[in-house]
Amino acid sequence: MQKILEKINNRKWVFLVVFSVVFDLILEILNRVSVLETIIYIWEQPIGFICNVLIVFGTVAICMLFRRRIFVFTIVVVLWLASGITNAALISIRSTPFTAHDLTLLGAAIRIIDVYFNFIQLIFLAIAAVVVVAFLVWLFILITPCVSFLWPFSQPCM
Repeated sequence: MQKILEKINNRKWVFLVVFSVVFDLILEILNRVSVLETIIYIWEQPIGFICNVLIVFGTVAICMLFRRRIFVFTIVVVLWLASGITNAALISIRSTPFTAHDLTLLGAAIRIIDVYFNFIQLIFLAIAAVVVVAFLVWLFILITPCVSFLWPFSQPCM
């Protein structure tokens, strides 16, 4: 594990670019529910795909400003993945994407959650949330913070 982290640390910007492209591909596949539809989208609208990659890259690049880079990176990735899965679910249910307006209606959505999910699904959703939070706590404890704030000029940690 340590050798992998050292290799990523030496090429952290390359890693972030490659990660952004791959992660945006995953989000697009979730959004379109088809690999072929995603390829067609990338072929027909490459500028839109590049803009999406840059948005993902911008959010994960901010992680490099923190001492606990891996922890913050994981939080950002979990938030992106959660919003991507939410978007895919909403598109399949109501044919409209996940927007900021949906966040303002969160209180009303919780009151009618039993319309969309049965009891077993709610239990699995709660278990998944607990597992994610436990993983983030474990990661926070496990990964030591970087000691140098001169991160572009030194390579002490990831």
